[in-house]
Amino acid sequence: MVDFFYKYGLVLELWLPLILFTLSLKKRKLFFLRMLLIPIAIGIFCFVRSAFPINSVFEKIVIYMILYFVLFLLNYFIYDAQFRIIVYCTMGGIIAQHVAYTLSDLVRYFLLPSTSLLWANIVYAILAIIINIVLFLSFSFNQDPRDFIRLQKGPIIISTIMIFIICIIVLQFFEYYRSQVILPYYILFVVLDMTCCLTIYLIQKISYISARDTIGKEIMKNRLHQYESLQSVIEVMNIRIHDLKHQIRKLEKDNSVSPDVIKQLNDTISKYKNFSRCGNDIIDTILTEKNIKFEKEEIKFTYNFNGRLFNHFSIQDINSVFGNALDNAIESLITLPPEKRFLTIRSFEKGNIAIISFENTFYGKPSFNKDGLLNTTKESSIYHGFGLKSIRSTVKKYNGNMTITIEEGTFKLQLLIPQDNIKTKEKQDESSDS
Repeated sequence: MVDFFYKYGLVLELWLPLILFTLSLKKRKLFFLRMLLIPIAIGIFCFVRSAFPINSVFEKIVIYMILYFVLFLLNYFIYDAQFRIIVYCTMGGIIAQHVAYTLSDLVRYFLLPSTSLLWANIVYAILAIIINIVLFLSFSFNQDPRDFIRLQKGPIIISTIMIFIICIIVLQFFEYYRSQVILPYYILFVVLDMTCCLTIYLIQKISYISARDTIGKEIMKNRLHQYESLQSVIEVMNIRIHDLKHQIRKLEKDNSVSPDVIKQLNDTISKYKNFSRCGNDIIDTILTEKNIKFEKEEIKFTYNFNGRLFNHFSIQDINSVFGNALDNAIESLITLPPEKRFLTIRSFEKGNIAIISFENTFYGKPSFNKDGLLNTTKESSIYHGFGLKSIRSTVKKYNGNMTITIEEGTFKLQLLIPQDNIKTKEKQDESSDS
């Protein structure tokens, strides 16, 4: 039994992390049947490894490289994703097994003098499972791996693959000459090996976080620039509309133009003078811009809320909340027939809490992630998934909360903001004015 475990234990040791690190990938048809190819391939490898003696460390390195390449190909056959995405996810699983094996084997090494081989192997197996799960929870990502891989620049991808190869080579050298390695060098090997493996995970995670921050700042910068430009446009349009209205009045008095033409001119002007007024100039500007989009996409938009509730928000934060909320609503609504495109913003007060609600028509089966946010259906969740996270982060800055509910064909995004923040801000403004 113990001999069988040593020969074929790699099947379970490697299969578990491969499953964990490919969970987010889209499965192909007959997934479960295809999935059986992984343990079969690893089992064949284990049989060949034990049946045919390895004469050099280089042969050992080559057969493991062949195994990992076969796993890359099999996962490409099992999952519907680009090959480089398959390589990234498969590499994550292999590194997890590598770390779990190295650390668990070290613990088993220290246990063997004082306990039986059976108990040492049981501890080894339990510890390996725990390490795999911890690595998965710490370094695997819930977003679409396609987005993660798009964020990686060439040097990052190349350096990751190079470190991965180094880890494999170092481990195989250690395993081949293991009987000659004394304890201090054994521990040194484990430390160096773990450093290489964890470096791979940290490079990926840090580059992803850095890229998300860069994208968020770029989106916000564009929104602020758009807001400033739109304000200038609105001022010019107000002047032009005012002049046109005077010209139309003159035409009406002169009776030089038919009433139908006058009516048509007034209707045209009314579309462009539909500037929102909610009590906050920044929100008015945003809503005015979106009104043009609503008109174009045949979205029935209504609002009844107090914009002064956001007077204590910075310009950047207002753009974050309203820009993202309205853009998300528009993206969802344009997928529906025109007669079902409804969007409403309303506000009310409940005790000491101001509640602002964005409501739009929603049909379909919603999918939520572990953070309670809707999973994006867009090609690139790194960009489109930023909206709701940005809104929630912004509201939290003001000790507020964000909730999402979907009931009876309506998507409702609610922001709950303590009014103490508003009163505190007003007092600060009064103090600064005095």
